[in-house]
Amino acid sequence: MWNTCAGRVLMVILVCIILDILAYAVVEHDAVPLSTPVSLAVGKFRSPRFFSFTPEPYRVNIDIPSSGIATDPVRANWILRSGGAIIARGTSDANLGHGFRGSDETLQEIGCFTSEAFGIYDFDVDFMNDNSRLDGAKPRLDVEGDFEGVIFLKWCFIILGAVLAVLFGTGLGLAMVIKGQAILQERKSRSG
Repeated sequence: MWNTCAGRVLMVILVCIILDILAYAVVEHDAVPLSTPVSLAVGKFRSPRFFSFTPEPYRVNIDIPSSGIATDPVRANWILRSGGAIIARGTSDANLGHGFRGSDETLQEIGCFTSEAFGIYDFDVDFMNDNSRLDGAKPRLDVEGDFEGVIFLKWCFIILGAVLAVLFGTGLGLAMVIKGQAILQERKSRSG
């Protein structure tokens, strides 16, 4: 079947579906390349290594679930490293007021940076004030994409994948019907 014209079209659609899934995975990964538990006690914290496929702007947030709504802003200095070299640095004081307080979480932005394509990073945070009373709420350090259109891109890939899957299924069904009709015609011509 794969050596016919219809088979080749189906193969191309199948390859497009696989590429669509991979592209969606890249967008999904780059939306939040790091989300890790963090203690808000005074002191230094080094994140696990994380990477970015594409050069994009990112926000660095402290995410505190609602059971630990922060009353005092988290104060921290931070350094972003790649291969030991300092790529960016900043302080949460420059970002006070950025973030939000919702019914289920408090999100405080402590900085922002722009990644390089295929960059591998470590993020060092030096917490300057003690918010360790919030550690029971399991706060997280999140690096989140600050680029416009992430949700739009995700939906584009989802819709494209669905359309390609429908085309593949329809094409496969038609190929099977055509092959079945050819077999029936061959049997009829043999019998009579």
